[in-house]
Amino acid sequence: MRQFLWYLIFAVSLFVGYQGYVNAQNFRETQGDARNAVCKALNQTPEACDLPGNAEPNGHSTGVTGRTYQFTTKGGASWLAECKREYTFFGTWSCTARSGSLM
Repeated sequence: MRQFLWYLIFAVSLFVGYQGYVNAQNFRETQGDARNAVCKALNQTPEACDLPGNAEPNGHSTGVTGRTYQFTTKGGASWLAECKREYTFFGTWSCTARSGSLM
């Protein structure tokens, strides 16, 4: 029984490590959703947003549980879009935006 417990702990550790690695990779996957979240926070439609459709973030930060993007609008205002998964390691990504800066 004791050996089974060690295998279980090892398997859980591998799972958490791998899923954390996956969450921290490929930040472009959620970049469009982050841009749309900033447009929504600005009360603008994605088509008429201050950020062009191919807007690149000025900065980004990825971590085990989420991703953060910084966008600057045409007026020079800085906005942060934070993207997280529905259930930490599973589910769809969703983004929320707020005024702010990564620096």
